[in-house]
Amino acid sequence: MNGEKIRFAVIGAGWRSQFYLSVARQMPERFEVTGVLLRSVEKAQQFAQQFGVKTFVQLDELLQTSPAFVVVSLPRTVTPQYLDLLMKAGVPVLCETPPAWSVEELTKLWNTARQYHAKIQVAEQYFARPMIAAQLKAVEMGLLGDVSFVEQSVCHGYHGINLIRRFLGTGFESCEVSARRFLIPVTKTCTRDGDIEPQQRTVESVKRDLCVFSFAGGKTGIYDFSSEQYRSFIRHNRIQVLGDRGEIVDDQVYWLSASGVPASGELTRMDHGVRYDIDGFCNRSVMLGEYELYRNPFMPARLGDDEIAVAYCMENMGRYVLGEAEPVYPLQEALQDTYLAICMGKALESGEKVQAEKQAWA
Repeated sequence: MNGEKIRFAVIGAGWRSQFYLSVARQMPERFEVTGVLLRSVEKAQQFAQQFGVKTFVQLDELLQTSPAFVVVSLPRTVTPQYLDLLMKAGVPVLCETPPAWSVEELTKLWNTARQYHAKIQVAEQYFARPMIAAQLKAVEMGLLGDVSFVEQSVCHGYHGINLIRRFLGTGFESCEVSARRFLIPVTKTCTRDGDIEPQQRTVESVKRDLCVFSFAGGKTGIYDFSSEQYRSFIRHNRIQVLGDRGEIVDDQVYWLSASGVPASGELTRMDHGVRYDIDGFCNRSVMLGEYELYRNPFMPARLGDDEIAVAYCMENMGRYVLGEAEPVYPLQEALQDTYLAICMGKALESGEKVQAEKQAWA
């Protein structure tokens, strides 16, 4: 970006909004927050004092700070209202979550975005986390050959569906969705607020969703996830990817070399700030033997994996607005993943197979 800072504004002050502020605070040479929009003067004053940013209660005042784009991080009930205002004003948007939750709303949003030639991306970040990015690179390199099957147990809803489509390369194919929901007892060990002390832990029944996406081209995606996996020391996240020349099972890769010799290796994180390294914590890269499958573009900033991925979305959005890059998660991709998530929800509720057909944005 020719050394220019990416200047952005934020609408919303929830937990997720703070990730963007954290990234900007740790890389002031690359990102600048022009302002944050909140609902009331009192909340705006408190937020400004807590995070050291300019705050506003009127949208037009926020836009006068001339951000390159606006991050919309609001509840789904009010997101469409602000999105409509920003599209009509010609302001590029990085939306924290898909802003519509029915097929009719998705279609309406797509038509409105096309009408106003809106520049919109959704801040989907899981594919940009270091380990997942490395797994996707192994697939892109052709180590596994033709990939036909993936099972993801890493993230929920449209996030998980996006990973399935990325690993399989299915694009906007129609598919059949079947699903079942189970109740599984588990001891809760951690919440968003931190660890739960042993004497305060309880056993609760949590939902476990098992869904099968059978794509028209013959590929299969398995979605197996419980929200408890996000914050649990006794639940394991996993990914398995099968190709005709090899497979990935979490951090293990098995494949046939070009000469047909069986090979295997481990995806190894190279991290600063662990053991005897004193350079400050951050991921440097992910290696598969001599192959560097991922290199963190934001070193030496001390970012966690999710912050690295959020920073990637922010930088791509800035370059996209300037015409320097194609979007990494354009609106139509988000609409497709959300549509399949809706189909999955219907299959879970009914216990019947649901056919996902090609939609207007495909």
